[in-house]
Amino acid sequence: MDDFRVKIDDTRCGVRATALIVNNRCLLVTRDDRGVYYTIGGGVAINEISSDSLQREVQEEVGGTIKSSQLAFIVENFFTHNDENFHNIEFHYLVELANNPQMRMNENGTIQQCEWVDFDHLAEIDLRPSFLKDKLPKWQQLEHIINKGV
Repeated sequence: MDDFRVKIDDTRCGVRATALIVNNRCLLVTRDDRGVYYTIGGGVAINEISSDSLQREVQEEVGGTIKSSQLAFIVENFFTHNDENFHNIEFHYLVELANNPQMRMNENGTIQQCEWVDFDHLAEIDLRPSFLKDKLPKWQQLEHIINKGV
């Protein structure tokens, strides 16, 4: 499956779906070797519905089966990573799993640990996208976010 990604001039553009897996006001995240935290999810494939991508990514990354999901944020995300400019359209879903997730994931051949971070401690970690630190604990309804920066 090819992800919905393209490079135009100096900017990579893509469509992503992420799972905001929440349990008792804690968010399941993975941490890379630089100490940066990310939510579970990835690229939406061409001809794939974002909710189908969500289920595929949750299964691939943490062995999870989605019990229920609700679209929480639609994000226009502009950022730089490894000296490359990105412009992503992102669908962030609140997710409840039907099973316990694996706490280790294989991301492109690299094993990364997963952990639960309490909403009260999100501001203390380097979470990407950063708007989640503030918006997720107060979430009440679908919100459109324009995120410029980290």
